[in-house]
Amino acid sequence: NDKATFGASDDLQIYHDGSNSVIADKGTGHLLLTTPSFRLRNDAQTQEILNATEGGAVTAYHNGSQKLATTSTGIDVTGTATMDGLTVDTAAPFMSFRESGATKLFIGESSAVGGGAGYYDFYAVTGLGQRFFTNSVERMRIDSSGNIQQATSVNGLSLIHI
Repeated sequence: NDKATFGASDDLQIYHDGSNSVIADKGTGHLLLTTPSFRLRNDAQTQEILNATEGGAVTAYHNGSQKLATTSTGIDVTGTATMDGLTVDTAAPFMSFRESGATKLFIGESSAVGGGAGYYDFYAVTGLGQRFFTNSVERMRIDSSGNIQQATSVNGLSLIHI
């Protein structure tokens, strides 16, 4: 039932409330922890929760597995990112999608992906076609040669017409 208090008005308090261990900063200003490297681990010290290194990455873990890390160019997400919204702000207005490290699809302004300025493109790399779906059914395809194919359904089977 002891409480360690610090400061002229007991601004900093360290105590246990019966259920939780608490460090409470009740004063003005910030609670600062200063260190060149910060590690937060589980009680048994067998899993990482959060790592932060001065001048380096900040890495967050879920159940011992790295999920989010800062990098010199932004962030690296391992797994699925679920967001309420996404704003992409870049000097080259395009997005690229990768599979196994190789870029497979670009979406953006033509001059950013090798075309002429003034158009926005949906651009697949050489050898890949593009397919369009609604309600989980393929409706149209553009093959790697540029041929447009229409998909129809007959007796529950999807057919592609050239």
